[in-house]
Amino acid sequence: MPLHDWARVPDNVFHNFHVAWLAQLAGALNASVLPPGYLARAEEYVGPFQADVLTLEVGRASSPPVAAAAREPTATIAPPRFDVTRQRRITVFSARDERRVAVVEVVSPGNKDSERRARWFEEKLIDSLGAGLHLLLVDLLAPTAAAPGFAEAVARELGSDRVPAGGRAATSFECQPAPPVVRVYHQPFAPGAPLPPAPLFLEPGRAVDLPLEETYSAAFGWLPAPDRERLA
Repeated sequence: MPLHDWARVPDNVFHNFHVAWLAQLAGALNASVLPPGYLARAEEYVGPFQADVLTLEVGRASSPPVAAAAREPTATIAPPRFDVTRQRRITVFSARDERRVAVVEVVSPGNKDSERRARWFEEKLIDSLGAGLHLLLVDLLAPTAAAPGFAEAVARELGSDRVPAGGRAATSFECQPAPPVVRVYHQPFAPGAPLPPAPLFLEPGRAVDLPLEETYSAAFGWLPAPDRERLA
């Protein structure tokens, strides 16, 4: 299913789809994508922020995630911004022996409609990385004046200008804690083409592929018929 032009419908239609897609993404992770010992929850709070989908390791995983397929990172960054103060802003360990390891964020229209909201969302992404969480950022929307490209803005803030601006892309951030390194894997979405699988890192060098196309199609099928017709 080709990527739709979500600018053709009101924001509340995208919100309805967003809720359905988060459920599909978390369901796919828990059903077959994550290895034993890991789980995913939708709309889980991480410190002061709410993550769209949070992946956790429960106790000690019984089997490690598979090694990531060979990929050439778009950028490899030794970020100067990862200081002790920033790392303390998000609690990485919970009281139930669940270790937070990764977050999935799906960009919404509200993240892009003003400078204030765009900067808040960028800080949310940077704080997640500063806490050592791997991050998958999925942006289905065209760039705006307030938000020309979240992946580019985060990479630039961390010290790299190698990630291009623009929306409509999946960007994976792989965090290596010591020495601190962030590897960025940026995949623009091709117009009219199915969404590619996107790597979600669970450990440095080890990732699972999140099925964006299958979950997107399933969530789109949940929309009311009049909304689907407006996007056809």
